[in-house]
Amino acid sequence: MVNDTSSYRLPLVLAVSLHLFVVALFLIEWPDSPREIAPPPQHVTAQIVKSENTVTEQRNQASRKKAEEDRRRKAEQEKKVAEQKAAEQKAIEQKVADQKAAEQKVAEQKAAEQKVAEQKAAEQKAAEQKAAEQKVADQKAAEQKKAEEAKKLADQKAAEQKKAEEAKKLADQKAAEQKKAEEAKKLADQKAAEQKKAEEAKKLADQKAAEQKKAEEAKKAAEQKKAEEAKKAAEQKKAEEAKKAKQREKEEQQLMEQMAIEQAAREVADREQAEQRAKLAAEAQADAISQIRAAVEDNWMYPPNVNPQQRVVVRINTVPTGQVMSVTIVQGSGNPALDRSVEQAVMKASPLPMPDDPRVYEQSFRTFTMEFRPENATW
Repeated sequence: MVNDTSSYRLPLVLAVSLHLFVVALFLIEWPDSPREIAPPPQHVTAQIVKSENTVTEQRNQASRKKAEEDRRRKAEQEKKVAEQKAAEQKAIEQKVADQKAAEQKVAEQKAAEQKVAEQKAAEQKAAEQKAAEQKVADQKAAEQKKAEEAKKLADQKAAEQKKAEEAKKLADQKAAEQKKAEEAKKLADQKAAEQKKAEEAKKLADQKAAEQKKAEEAKKAAEQKKAEEAKKAAEQKKAEEAKKAKQREKEEQQLMEQMAIEQAAREVADREQAEQRAKLAAEAQADAISQIRAAVEDNWMYPPNVNPQQRVVVRINTVPTGQVMSVTIVQGSGNPALDRSVEQAVMKASPLPMPDDPRVYEQSFRTFTMEFRPENATW
Protein backbone atom coordinates (compact mmCIF):
# COMPACT_ATOMS: atom_id res chain seq x y z
CA MET A 1 0.00 0.00 0.00
CA VAL A 2 1.38 3.43 -0.93
CA ASN A 3 2.00 5.73 2.05
CA ASP A 4 0.64 9.11 0.82
CA THR A 5 0.40 11.77 3.63
CA SER A 6 -1.37 14.20 1.28
CA SER A 7 -4.47 11.98 1.42
CA TYR A 8 -4.91 12.87 5.14
CA ARG A 9 -4.44 16.64 4.66
CA LEU A 10 -8.03 17.49 3.63
CA PRO A 11 -9.78 15.58 6.51
CA LEU A 12 -7.39 17.23 8.99
CA VAL A 13 -8.18 20.77 7.70
CA LEU A 14 -11.95 20.04 7.82
CA ALA A 15 -11.72 18.75 11.40
CA VAL A 16 -9.75 21.79 12.63
CA SER A 17 -12.18 24.18 10.88
CA LEU A 18 -15.19 22.46 12.41
CA HIS A 19 -13.67 22.68 15.91
CA LEU A 20 -12.98 26.41 15.48
CA PHE A 21 -16.56 26.96 14.32
CA VAL A 22 -18.01 25.18 17.35
CA VAL A 23 -15.79 27.18 19.74
CA ALA A 24 -16.85 30.46 18.10
CA LEU A 25 -20.53 29.50 18.35
CA PHE A 26 -20.09 28.59 22.00
CA LEU A 27 -18.45 31.96 22.76
CA ILE A 28 -21.23 33.88 20.98
CA GLU A 29 -24.02 32.14 22.87
CA TRP A 30 -22.26 32.22 26.29
CA PRO A 31 -24.43 34.23 28.71
CA ASP A 32 -23.19 37.65 29.78
CA SER A 33 -22.29 38.49 33.38
CA PRO A 34 -25.20 39.75 35.51
CA ARG A 35 -25.78 43.39 34.75
CA GLU A 36 -25.30 45.82 37.51
CA ILE A 37 -28.51 47.59 38.37
CA ALA A 38 -28.17 51.30 38.40
CA PRO A 39 -29.06 52.85 41.67
CA PRO A 40 -32.40 54.49 41.64
CA PRO A 41 -32.65 58.22 41.75
CA GLN A 42 -32.57 59.79 45.13
CA HIS A 43 -36.08 61.11 44.84
CA VAL A 44 -37.49 57.60 44.60
CA THR A 45 -35.22 55.99 47.16
CA ALA A 46 -37.72 56.22 49.85
CA GLN A 47 -40.33 54.48 47.77
CA ILE A 48 -38.22 51.42 46.98
CA VAL A 49 -36.62 50.85 50.37
CA LYS A 50 -39.60 48.84 51.50
CA SER A 51 -39.63 46.65 48.46
CA GLU A 52 -35.85 46.22 48.31
CA ASN A 53 -35.82 42.92 49.98
CA THR A 54 -38.57 41.63 47.72
CA VAL A 55 -36.82 42.82 44.60
CA THR A 56 -33.55 41.37 45.79
CA GLU A 57 -35.19 38.04 46.36
CA GLN A 58 -36.80 38.13 42.94
CA ARG A 59 -33.52 39.15 41.41
CA ASN A 60 -31.75 36.27 43.16
CA GLN A 61 -34.39 33.84 41.95
CA ALA A 62 -34.03 35.16 38.44
CA SER A 63 -30.25 34.88 38.68
CA ARG A 64 -30.50 31.31 39.94
CA LYS A 65 -33.00 30.47 37.22
CA LYS A 66 -30.79 32.05 34.60
CA ALA A 67 -27.69 30.23 35.99
CA GLU A 68 -29.61 26.96 35.91
CA GLU A 69 -30.71 27.72 32.37
CA ASP A 70 -27.12 28.59 31.47
CA ARG A 71 -25.84 25.34 32.97
CA ARG A 72 -28.48 23.38 31.05
CA ARG A 73 -27.65 25.18 27.86
CA LYS A 74 -23.91 24.67 28.50
CA ALA A 75 -24.45 20.93 29.12
CA GLU A 76 -26.51 20.67 25.95
CA GLN A 77 -23.85 22.63 24.10
CA GLU A 78 -21.07 20.36 25.47
CA LYS A 79 -23.13 17.30 24.56
CA LYS A 80 -23.67 18.69 21.10
CA VAL A 81 -19.94 19.44 20.79
CA ALA A 82 -19.07 15.90 21.99
CA GLU A 83 -21.55 14.38 19.53
CA GLN A 84 -20.18 16.63 16.81
CA LYS A 85 -16.62 15.60 17.73
CA ALA A 86 -17.55 11.87 17.77
CA ALA A 87 -19.22 12.33 14.38
CA GLU A 88 -16.09 14.06 13.09
CA GLN A 89 -13.87 11.28 14.51
CA LYS A 90 -16.13 8.66 12.95
CA ALA A 91 -16.04 10.56 9.66
CA ILE A 92 -12.24 10.74 9.86
CA GLU A 93 -11.99 7.00 10.64
CA GLN A 94 -14.43 6.22 7.82
CA LYS A 95 -12.37 8.46 5.54
CA VAL A 96 -9.17 6.65 6.58
CA ALA A 97 -10.85 3.25 6.11
CA ASP A 98 -12.14 4.34 2.69
CA GLN A 99 -8.69 5.62 1.84
CA LYS A 100 -7.11 2.30 2.93
CA ALA A 101 -9.73 0.36 0.97
CA ALA A 102 -9.02 2.56 -2.05
CA GLU A 103 -5.29 2.01 -1.64
CA GLN A 104 -5.90 -1.77 -1.24
CA LYS A 105 -8.03 -1.71 -4.37
CA VAL A 106 -5.31 0.24 -6.21
CA ALA A 107 -2.69 -2.28 -5.02
CA GLU A 108 -4.89 -5.19 -6.13
CA GLN A 109 -5.51 -3.45 -9.43
CA LYS A 110 -1.76 -2.93 -9.84
CA ALA A 111 -1.14 -6.58 -8.95
CA ALA A 112 -3.79 -7.64 -11.47
CA GLU A 113 -2.23 -5.33 -14.07
CA GLN A 114 1.20 -6.75 -13.19
CA LYS A 115 -0.17 -10.28 -13.56
CA VAL A 116 -1.78 -9.38 -16.89
CA ALA A 117 1.48 -7.77 -17.99
CA GLU A 118 3.47 -10.83 -16.94
CA GLN A 119 0.98 -13.12 -18.67
CA LYS A 120 1.14 -10.91 -21.76
CA ALA A 121 4.95 -10.98 -21.59
CA ALA A 122 4.88 -14.75 -21.22
CA GLU A 123 2.51 -15.07 -24.17
CA GLN A 124 4.71 -12.71 -26.19
CA LYS A 125 7.79 -14.70 -25.18
CA ALA A 126 6.02 -17.95 -26.11
CA ALA A 127 4.99 -16.38 -29.43
CA GLU A 128 8.54 -15.20 -30.06
CA GLN A 129 9.88 -18.63 -29.12
CA LYS A 130 7.32 -20.28 -31.39
CA ALA A 131 8.28 -17.88 -34.17
CA ALA A 132 11.96 -18.65 -33.58
CA GLU A 133 11.22 -22.37 -33.63
CA GLN A 134 9.17 -21.92 -36.79
CA LYS A 135 12.03 -19.93 -38.29
CA VAL A 136 14.48 -22.69 -37.35
CA ALA A 137 12.09 -25.30 -38.76
CA ASP A 138 11.71 -23.29 -42.00
CA GLN A 139 15.48 -22.84 -42.20
CA LYS A 140 15.94 -26.56 -41.54
CA ALA A 141 13.35 -27.41 -44.21
CA ALA A 142 15.12 -25.10 -46.65
CA GLU A 143 18.45 -26.69 -45.84
CA GLN A 144 16.89 -30.15 -46.24
CA LYS A 145 15.39 -29.15 -49.58
CA LYS A 146 18.76 -27.75 -50.63
CA ALA A 147 20.43 -30.99 -49.50
CA GLU A 148 17.87 -33.06 -51.45
CA GLU A 149 18.53 -30.96 -54.57
CA ALA A 150 22.25 -31.37 -54.07
CA LYS A 151 21.74 -35.11 -53.60
CA LYS A 152 19.62 -35.26 -56.75
CA LEU A 153 22.33 -33.39 -58.65
CA ALA A 154 24.96 -35.71 -57.20
CA ASP A 155 22.87 -38.76 -58.15
CA GLN A 156 22.51 -37.41 -61.68
CA LYS A 157 26.24 -36.77 -61.86
CA ALA A 158 26.89 -40.26 -60.45
CA ALA A 159 24.56 -41.76 -63.06
CA GLU A 160 26.45 -39.98 -65.82
CA GLN A 161 29.74 -41.09 -64.32
CA LYS A 162 28.42 -44.65 -64.07
CA LYS A 163 27.37 -44.55 -67.69
CA ALA A 164 30.84 -43.33 -68.68
CA GLU A 165 32.40 -46.05 -66.54
CA GLU A 166 30.20 -48.69 -68.18
CA ALA A 167 31.26 -47.43 -71.61
CA LYS A 168 34.88 -47.54 -70.52
CA LYS A 169 34.30 -51.00 -69.02
CA LEU A 170 32.83 -52.23 -72.29
CA ALA A 171 35.84 -50.91 -74.17
CA ASP A 172 38.16 -52.49 -71.63
CA GLN A 173 36.24 -55.75 -71.90
CA LYS A 174 36.59 -55.74 -75.65
CA ALA A 175 40.30 -55.03 -75.32
CA ALA A 176 40.56 -57.76 -72.72
CA GLU A 177 38.85 -60.26 -74.99
CA GLN A 178 41.28 -59.43 -77.76
CA LYS A 179 44.16 -59.73 -75.33
CA LYS A 180 42.68 -63.00 -74.03
CA ALA A 181 42.62 -64.42 -77.56
CA GLU A 182 46.23 -63.45 -77.99
CA GLU A 183 47.11 -64.96 -74.64
CA ALA A 184 45.18 -68.15 -75.53
CA LYS A 185 47.25 -68.58 -78.64
CA LYS A 186 50.39 -67.85 -76.68
CA LEU A 187 49.20 -70.29 -73.97
CA ALA A 188 48.59 -73.01 -76.54
CA ASP A 189 52.10 -72.56 -77.82
CA GLN A 190 53.41 -72.55 -74.29
CA LYS A 191 51.35 -75.64 -73.44
CA ALA A 192 52.84 -77.54 -76.33
CA ALA A 193 56.29 -76.57 -75.16
CA GLU A 194 55.40 -77.52 -71.59
CA GLN A 195 54.01 -80.89 -72.70
CA LYS A 196 57.26 -81.65 -74.36
CA LYS A 197 59.11 -80.49 -71.30
CA ALA A 198 56.76 -82.59 -69.14
CA GLU A 199 57.54 -85.70 -71.10
CA GLU A 200 61.21 -85.06 -70.55
CA ALA A 201 60.54 -84.36 -66.85
CA LYS A 202 58.52 -87.61 -66.54
CA LYS A 203 61.36 -89.54 -67.92
CA LEU A 204 63.70 -87.84 -65.46
CA ALA A 205 61.16 -88.39 -62.61
CA ASP A 206 60.92 -92.10 -63.37
CA GLN A 207 64.62 -92.31 -63.13
CA LYS A 208 64.60 -90.34 -59.90
CA ALA A 209 61.75 -92.48 -58.49
CA ALA A 210 63.78 -95.62 -59.07
CA GLU A 211 66.65 -94.04 -57.16
CA GLN A 212 64.29 -92.89 -54.38
CA LYS A 213 62.78 -96.38 -54.06
CA LYS A 214 66.19 -97.79 -53.63
CA ALA A 215 66.98 -95.15 -50.96
CA GLU A 216 63.68 -95.87 -49.16
CA GLU A 217 64.41 -99.57 -49.04
CA ALA A 218 67.80 -98.78 -47.50
CA LYS A 219 66.15 -96.41 -45.05
CA LYS A 220 63.53 -99.02 -44.14
CA ALA A 221 66.21 -101.57 -43.41
CA ALA A 222 68.02 -99.05 -41.19
CA GLU A 223 64.77 -98.16 -39.37
CA GLN A 224 63.95 -101.84 -38.80
CA LYS A 225 67.38 -102.38 -37.31
CA LYS A 226 66.94 -99.30 -35.15
CA ALA A 227 63.48 -100.50 -34.00
CA GLU A 228 64.89 -103.86 -33.00
CA GLU A 229 67.61 -102.12 -31.00
CA ALA A 230 65.01 -99.85 -29.37
CA LYS A 231 62.80 -102.82 -28.51
CA LYS A 232 65.72 -104.58 -26.90
CA ALA A 233 66.59 -101.43 -24.93
CA ALA A 234 62.93 -101.05 -23.83
CA GLU A 235 62.76 -104.65 -22.65
CA GLN A 236 65.97 -104.12 -20.69
CA LYS A 237 64.59 -100.88 -19.19
CA LYS A 238 61.33 -102.62 -18.29
CA ALA A 239 63.23 -105.34 -16.50
CA GLU A 240 65.22 -102.75 -14.56
CA GLU A 241 62.00 -100.86 -13.64
CA ALA A 242 60.36 -104.10 -12.50
CA LYS A 243 63.38 -104.79 -10.31
CA LYS A 244 63.21 -101.25 -8.88
CA ALA A 245 59.44 -101.55 -8.29
CA LYS A 246 59.95 -104.80 -6.41
CA GLN A 247 62.64 -103.10 -4.31
CA ARG A 248 60.28 -100.14 -3.61
CA GLU A 249 57.48 -102.53 -2.67
CA LYS A 250 59.80 -104.29 -0.24
CA GLU A 251 60.87 -100.96 1.27
CA GLU A 252 57.24 -99.80 1.55
CA GLN A 253 56.31 -103.08 3.26
CA GLN A 254 59.11 -102.56 5.77
CA LEU A 255 57.97 -98.94 6.29
CA MET A 256 54.37 -100.03 6.88
CA GLU A 257 55.50 -102.62 9.40
CA GLN A 258 57.61 -99.96 11.17
CA MET A 259 54.66 -97.53 11.20
CA ALA A 260 52.37 -100.24 12.56
CA ILE A 261 54.84 -100.94 15.37
CA GLU A 262 55.09 -97.22 16.16
CA GLN A 263 51.29 -96.87 16.03
CA ALA A 264 50.87 -99.77 18.41
CA ALA A 265 53.46 -98.21 20.74
CA ARG A 266 51.60 -94.87 20.60
CA GLU A 267 48.30 -96.56 21.32
CA VAL A 268 49.83 -98.31 24.30
CA ALA A 269 51.28 -95.02 25.52
CA ASP A 270 47.92 -93.27 24.97
CA ARG A 271 46.12 -96.02 26.91
CA GLU A 272 48.59 -95.72 29.71
CA GLN A 273 48.22 -91.94 29.74
CA ALA A 274 44.42 -92.24 29.64
CA GLU A 275 44.52 -94.74 32.49
CA GLN A 276 46.84 -92.44 34.39
CA ARG A 277 44.52 -89.46 33.74
CA ALA A 278 41.51 -91.53 34.72
CA LYS A 279 43.27 -92.63 37.87
CA LEU A 280 44.23 -89.05 38.70
CA ALA A 281 40.70 -87.87 37.90
CA ALA A 282 39.22 -90.61 40.12
CA GLU A 283 41.60 -89.66 42.88
CA ALA A 284 40.77 -85.95 42.44
CA GLN A 285 37.07 -86.79 42.37
CA ALA A 286 37.31 -88.97 45.46
CA ASP A 287 39.38 -86.35 47.24
CA ALA A 288 36.88 -83.59 46.31
CA ILE A 289 33.92 -85.76 47.42
CA SER A 290 35.69 -86.42 50.71
CA GLN A 291 36.42 -82.71 51.23
CA ILE A 292 32.85 -81.73 50.28
CA ARG A 293 31.37 -84.32 52.62
CA ALA A 294 33.64 -83.12 55.44
CA ALA A 295 32.68 -79.47 54.79
CA VAL A 296 28.95 -80.29 54.78
CA GLU A 297 29.12 -82.51 57.87
CA ASP A 298 31.02 -79.80 59.71
CA ASN A 299 28.02 -77.54 59.15
CA TRP A 300 25.33 -80.20 59.64
CA MET A 301 23.28 -79.97 62.78
CA TYR A 302 20.66 -82.63 62.31
CA PRO A 303 17.55 -82.76 64.53
CA PRO A 304 17.34 -85.11 67.51
CA ASN A 305 15.64 -88.48 67.57
CA VAL A 306 16.65 -89.49 64.06
CA ASN A 307 17.36 -93.00 62.89
CA PRO A 308 21.04 -93.50 61.95
CA GLN A 309 19.89 -95.67 59.05
CA GLN A 310 17.93 -92.80 57.46
CA ARG A 311 19.56 -91.28 54.42
CA VAL A 312 19.06 -88.13 52.37
CA VAL A 313 20.12 -87.90 48.69
CA VAL A 314 20.53 -84.37 47.30
CA ARG A 315 21.41 -82.89 43.90
CA ILE A 316 23.82 -79.96 44.11
CA ASN A 317 24.39 -77.33 41.37
CA THR A 318 27.60 -75.29 41.62
CA VAL A 319 29.82 -72.87 39.68
CA PRO A 320 33.59 -73.36 39.16
CA THR A 321 34.34 -71.27 42.27
CA GLY A 322 32.46 -73.83 44.41
CA GLN A 323 29.54 -71.49 45.09
CA VAL A 324 26.34 -73.52 45.57
CA MET A 325 23.58 -72.33 43.25
CA SER A 326 20.85 -74.76 44.35
CA VAL A 327 20.21 -77.85 46.47
CA THR A 328 17.41 -80.29 45.59
CA ILE A 329 16.18 -83.31 47.57
CA VAL A 330 16.34 -86.27 45.20
CA GLN A 331 15.39 -88.89 47.80
CA GLY A 332 14.10 -87.78 51.16
CA SER A 333 14.54 -89.59 54.49
CA GLY A 334 10.88 -89.36 55.41
CA ASN A 335 11.78 -86.81 58.05
CA PRO A 336 11.26 -83.28 56.69
CA ALA A 337 13.34 -81.75 59.47
CA LEU A 338 16.28 -84.04 58.61
CA ASP A 339 15.91 -83.20 54.89
CA ARG A 340 15.92 -79.45 55.65
CA SER A 341 18.97 -79.82 57.88
CA VAL A 342 20.90 -81.39 54.99
CA GLU A 343 19.91 -78.55 52.65
CA GLN A 344 20.93 -75.95 55.23
CA ALA A 345 24.26 -77.71 55.87
CA VAL A 346 25.11 -77.71 52.13
CA MET A 347 24.25 -74.00 51.78
CA LYS A 348 26.27 -73.13 54.91
CA ALA A 349 29.29 -75.04 53.56
CA SER A 350 29.25 -72.95 50.33
CA PRO A 351 31.65 -72.36 48.65
CA LEU A 352 32.49 -76.06 48.47
CA PRO A 353 36.03 -77.31 47.76
CA MET A 354 36.37 -78.08 44.03
CA PRO A 355 39.06 -80.02 42.09
CA ASP A 356 41.75 -77.98 40.32
CA ASP A 357 41.28 -79.81 37.00
CA PRO A 358 38.50 -78.04 35.02
CA ARG A 359 37.73 -81.26 33.12
CA VAL A 360 37.10 -83.14 36.37
CA TYR A 361 34.87 -80.29 37.57
CA GLU A 362 32.83 -80.16 34.33
CA GLN A 363 32.51 -83.93 34.24
CA SER A 364 31.56 -84.58 37.88
CA PHE A 365 30.94 -81.46 39.98
CA ARG A 366 28.89 -78.87 38.07
CA THR A 367 25.82 -80.95 38.93
CA PHE A 368 26.24 -84.00 41.21
CA THR A 369 24.40 -86.01 43.84
CA MET A 370 25.50 -86.99 47.36
CA GLU A 371 24.08 -89.14 50.11
CA PHE A 372 24.14 -88.18 53.77
CA ARG A 373 23.35 -90.27 56.86
CA PRO A 374 22.98 -88.82 60.35
CA GLU A 375 25.28 -91.43 61.87
CA ASN A 376 28.32 -89.22 61.09
CA ALA A 377 26.83 -85.93 62.27
CA THR A 378 26.74 -84.28 65.70
CA TRP A 379 24.12 -82.17 67.45
